[in-house]
Amino acid sequence: MGATARGAPRVVYEATPQGQGTFAAWINESTPLSPVRDGLDLKILLARPEFLPSLIDQTWAQEQQCIDHLRALRSTRPPSAGLSASWEEAAVVLKSRAEIKQLEARIETLQETRSVMATILARDSERRPR
Repeated sequence: MGATARGAPRVVYEATPQGQGTFAAWINESTPLSPVRDGLDLKILLARPEFLPSLIDQTWAQEQQCIDHLRALRSTRPPSAGLSASWEEAAVVLKSRAEIKQLEARIETLQETRSVMATILARDSERRPR
């Protein structure tokens, strides 16, 4: 046990040789592509037309969440910072860039989805007898 900057004792654990081997095997194995499992996407896929107004609102709300998260990510670190530094710093920057690109793609998808839903909703309301 050792003292931290605050003086509180702490325990430092180290991986066993077997644990280090397991970690190395995990790092070296291929990683499959993760499926998209967003709850909103499932709602859109399974919904009937009468749910479109609610889903339009939900896509807008999720878009705003994505924009807020994107703004926060962009403000924390310049996009090129760390790429010529150590691998640990570069890896963090690359992960941040990947997350930014995913959020940008999600925003675009939400906007397109909302546009299609609004078009269908307007078209269907014009067809209804008055």
